[in-house]
Amino acid sequence: MNPNAQPVVASRTLVETDRFLGLDDVVFPPRSTRATTVKVAEDPILAAAPVQRRPAAPSPLPVQTRSETLPTPTNAPLVLPSGPDKQSRLDALAVMHAQQCGFCQCSREQGSIFGEGSANARVFFVGEVPTDAEVAARRPLAGESGAKLEEMIRAMKLTREDVYLANILKSPLPELRAPSALELAHCAPYLRAQIEIIQPTVIITLGGPAAKFILSSEFGISRLRGVWGSIEIAGHAIPVMPTFHPAYLLRNYTDETRAAVWHDLKQVIERLRES
Repeated sequence: MNPNAQPVVASRTLVETDRFLGLDDVVFPPRSTRATTVKVAEDPILAAAPVQRRPAAPSPLPVQTRSETLPTPTNAPLVLPSGPDKQSRLDALAVMHAQQCGFCQCSREQGSIFGEGSANARVFFVGEVPTDAEVAARRPLAGESGAKLEEMIRAMKLTREDVYLANILKSPLPELRAPSALELAHCAPYLRAQIEIIQPTVIITLGGPAAKFILSSEFGISRLRGVWGSIEIAGHAIPVMPTFHPAYLLRNYTDETRAAVWHDLKQVIERLRES
């Protein structure tokens, strides 16, 4: 044993990363306690200067419990609002969500993040649950992961304003865990409503939990990514491309991982050209 080795302390950042990625079937390589320089390969995901990878700063994991008791959902079908255009319908849906979502009502003190982007987007990115960075920025997929996602979007010759981004749950969870069936029953119908209003050409799921939910699958992200699936919304089948969460690229910035994500994005680009 190395006498100079530092103890490994879990951090909120790393635990959140694992939870959002759903990496139940991915084995991580050993992490170094020293900063390392990763040589950047020639790909559109990040063709800039080498990236400094630093170990996350140790911090104690807060122990939190949900004091509120979620009400039983009505199970009544969600009636989409009407309006002259998609944006007005999305705005009305956001108001409806704020007033009616039982899960987000119980999380009112932290606020909810409904979604962001073009109401006419052809590409719809789906995440899982807002992170601390997203809550602070008041926008979905923010922080370092958001910056990496914007690089992925630019590689597709698009901008963040061209696409739409939303999470399955609109409010953060008080514990570091996956959403429960009851929480999904309250909040997830609003994601389906967003998709139904926008009617995107393609959905891209980011990480394992989002892929599992959208595709109703029990497989992990390493099995699902890169393979076309579909979701039926209002009688229409929408193609779904699962890929790694941008946080996974930041944590595992290797040629193999970047090539996998670029492979997934190229399939989406081709599908957009054909449609």
